Amino acid sequence: MNVPRERSGMLYILVGPGGVGKNVLLADAVTHLDNLRQLPTATTRPRRPEEQHGRERLFVSDEEFQRMIDEDRLIEHQEVHPGQFYGVPRDFVEQAIAEGRDLIADIEYKGADIIRRQYPQNSVTIFIAPPTLDTLRQRLEQRDASTQDIQDRLQRAIEEMFYAPTCSYLLVNDDMQVARSELRAIIRAERGELELPVAGYPLNRAQYVVEVLPLFGNETLVQMSSDDLPLRLSLAQGDDPVAYALALVERWLPAVLPVAESLRFDMPVHEPVSVDYDRAAHIYQLTLRYVYHLPLRIEPPDGWHWVDYRLAGAVSQAAGGKDKSEIE
Repeated sequence: MNVPRERSGMLYILVGPGGVGKNVLLADAVTHLDNLRQLPTATTRPRRPEEQHGRERLFVSDEEFQRMIDEDRLIEHQEVHPGQFYGVPRDFVEQAIAEGRDLIADIEYKGADIIRRQYPQNSVTIFIAPPTLDTLRQRLEQRDASTQDIQDRLQRAIEEMFYAPTCSYLLVNDDMQVARSELRAIIRAERGELELPVAGYPLNRAQYVVEVLPLFGNETLVQMSSDDLPLRLSLAQGDDPVAYALALVERWLPAVLPVAESLRFDMPVHEPVSVDYDRAAHIYQLTLRYVYHLPLRIEPPDGWHWVDYRLAGAVSQAAGGKDKSEIE
């Protein structure tokens, strides 16, 4: 395909947990779409048998990676797994944008966020989600990974899932063939070649819910009319869950000055993330649960009281309950 000179190149960033199938989807897109090349990211991890230096990755030593950092040759870099560093070469990205060439890459969420903010007009983030977390576990087990490696990757998957609402798209890899078609359709739509949704590409509708548990020691604040989790809000695609979680705290607990450092996803009772995927309706609901660690035991606002969350069931058992909060 001839690319008009006035067209800037785009970087399509696939984000999601390890084992969700990003590399298979990426390879398919490169094979079937014109003017699309994989962005080779720099890494210190060993090369796998099927990989080629300069194609999937730039395999470098620890010393070379550090030189790239020192010389500002990386847009971003992260230690994704212990002792394994990844980074995005600046020259590859900026030259492709200038020449109107499109790139696609599998980048972990912290790096993806940095790139998205630095190149907002030339990047599209696509979150690749597992249909369920159990499915993700099964896929990791099929790789013959060690028990510790599976646990580490599942723990990291929790962090990755919290990034999903901020992405431009969410794509559920339930059926690989369907997911391949959906990814191609997203890229073609971004290029202006078609409009979504398209017959044959049943893109899933993402629904996001953020829950916040205000906690001090073993106590949490709940409304007197209910022992459910008090702070709950629905998000739209593109919303920042951290910003909305902090806004919930500010609105419902006016005596608290919300700070991001106090917001964590170490939910003490239930899992920080839960997934409800309706395959027939193509609806993917992702519930993200934060704990807000209060610096002191504040005087409860009118209509609220302190309870021991372990005894009173303060954490919401049902993600389908009514929202108790709404930001106007």
